[in-house]
Amino acid sequence: MKKNANYEINFAINTITVTKRFLAAASQIGTQEYATMTELRKLQMPITVREIHRTVKETRWNYARMEGYLRNVMDSERYLADYAAVRDGKGYMGTWAWFKKTFPKYAEVPELDENHHYMILPCDYQEDEETVRKTA
Repeated sequence: MKKNANYEINFAINTITVTKRFLAAASQIGTQEYATMTELRKLQMPITVREIHRTVKETRWNYARMEGYLRNVMDSERYLADYAAVRDGKGYMGTWAWFKKTFPKYAEVPELDENHHYMILPCDYQEDEETVRKTA
């Protein structure tokens, strides 16, 4: 298998894989990519475009940001008390792990209720049976 940053020739499965950027540059006559693409086409192999999946790096929140988030969550007093206990006992990494576990959708844009509190359901939220019956 011949590999380049812009294209890859896989003789085992008889294909050529190119990047979108390479393909765009190869569409311009006179460029180095155009010349390379011309040579690749002479191999008479199918050409596919590589899907690049970039991973999103997790951004950790500092204490102030976590506290601000918790102040705006429904039943904030309870979560702020839990947060303070975890923060005092486990340090930053333990607090961050607790926060992510308790609010797994913390990175999503939340809806607001009439009191401008985040309408977020923590992972330990349980609906009562009456609410479930009304919505069903």
